[in-house]
Parts: sequence; C-alpha cells; structure tokens
Amino acid sequence: MITPYVHSASYNVYLKENGVPGSILYSVSSSDLDFGENAKVSYSILDSKVQDVSVSSYVYINSDNGSIYSMHSFDYEKLKVFQIQVQAKDQGSPSLSSNTTVHVFILDQNDNAPAVIYPSSAVLGSLSHQRMPRSAKAGHLVTKVTAVDADSGHNAWISYKLAEATDASLFTVNLYTGEVRTKRAASEQDDSSQRLLIEIKDDGEPMQSATVTVSILLEDGLHEPILDLRQKTAEPSRKTGRITLYLILALASVSVLSLVTFLILAVKCMRNSSSSVVAA
Repeated sequence: MITPYVHSASYNVYLKENGVPGSILYSVSSSDLDFGENAKVSYSILDSKVQDVSVSSYVYINSDNGSIYSMHSFDYEKLKVFQIQVQAKDQGSPSLSSNTTVHVFILDQNDNAPAVIYPSSAVLGSLSHQRMPRSAKAGHLVTKVTAVDADSGHNAWISYKLAEATDASLFTVNLYTGEVRTKRAASEQDDSSQRLLIEIKDDGEPMQSATVTVSILLEDGLHEPILDLRQKTAEPSRKTGRITLYLILALASVSVLSLVTFLILAVKCMRNSSSSVVAA
C-alpha cells in the first residue's frame, strides 16, 4: 500500500476581507498510486485553534474533493492570518494518510472611514468651537484636526482639506498634519464668527472620508499665548543678566585686591633686602 501524496507540503492563500460566506478558499489535491478502495482519498481538517476558537468555526472542507470553504466573512482588523491543517487519508486497511498546511492571509480592504480624535468633542460632521485673537498674524496656529484610520497601508493614509469656509482667504489647512493656520493677518473687517468645513480623506479605493466643522471666534483683547510665553521668559533672562554682572564685578574686585596685596608684599621684601645690604 502507498501513502496518499499531497501535491505540496504547504499552500499560501490570499483572501480579501469582507468576502461572502461560503466562498471557496482553496482546493487541496493529492494522488494515491494504489487501486480500488485503497486509492480512494478523503479529506478532513485537523482540529486546531484560531484566536482560541476551533478552526472548524471558520472553514469547512469537502471530504471528497478537498475544496475548503469559508464559514463567514473575515475582518482584517480582527484576523490577519491563520493556518488550516488538512489530512488526506485513503480507504485502505490500515489507512494511510499525509498532511498539508494551508496558510490563509487576509487582505485589507478600505472598509473604514477616518475617525476624528481631535478636537475630542468632534464626531462625524460635528461642530468644534475655537477662539483666536483678532490681533493674530499670518501663520497663527488656530487648532489642529487629528484623525486615524483603522485600515492599513495606503488605505490608512490620511489627508486634510479645507472644503468650505466663511472666508477662504483667512485660513489654510495643512494637507498632511491637519493644522489650521491663518493665511494672513486678521483685520477689523473680518467677521467675528468664522466657520470651516474640513474634509478628511483616506488613500484607499474606494476612498472613504469624514468631515468636521470648526467654528472660530475672533476676539478682541485675546493675546497670542506665544507672546505671553516670550514675556515670561524675558523676566528670568533679565534677572540672570543682573546676577552675572554682580558676579563679574565681585571677581574683578577680588582680583584688584589680590594684586595690590601682592605689590605691597613685594615692596616690603625689597626694602628688607636693601637694609640687610647696608648693614653689612
């Protein structure tokens, strides 16, 4: 009797996520050089675990032809790869068998839209309130919109775009970072209430998107935080400068006193030497 020969010790199968349950994944084939009942081969899936669940909950196999079918749709974000151990066994007595492994790789599809995580109160299409000083100059950072995408690869690449604005000449949105900045200095003629509609898109096919509306209030007397920070850091700098000056003066005084003391001692020594010579 001859053991059934599986045509490959392992197979790689690439399966798109969100497929239709009952779809065929792969067909395992084998050969048996015996005759009659000894040459008849049946296929089965050996029990194993996939995320602590029996693999038979995910797939089943046609025992006659080795075709493997999915039990349900697969989600790449939950399961990326798993293995199926298939056994090919003949009908002889005693029966002989051989095994093969089918590696199933789930392929990501662009099935998730970008999700806004900042401003934290912002959900799909919601409104976020921000404040900025009317004295803001060009390049002033108003806010930053941040989003994530649960997909992977190109499907998770996110870009930001200013879709609508009360005054498109006043604001700009960075394509990659989502930073909202002023394009020019604000003026008294600008409306105190500005509204921006920001579109967030991924790079998948088909493209998925989300939007967030940012309401900006221009307020008089509201100073830019960066200016306050500079003023606060300037005060310690002045104090540090005064302390440094005092230290320099003190060191100079000590040096002068040391020099004077040295000169006095030198003069005394010279006088003592002269007196000794005369006495001799």
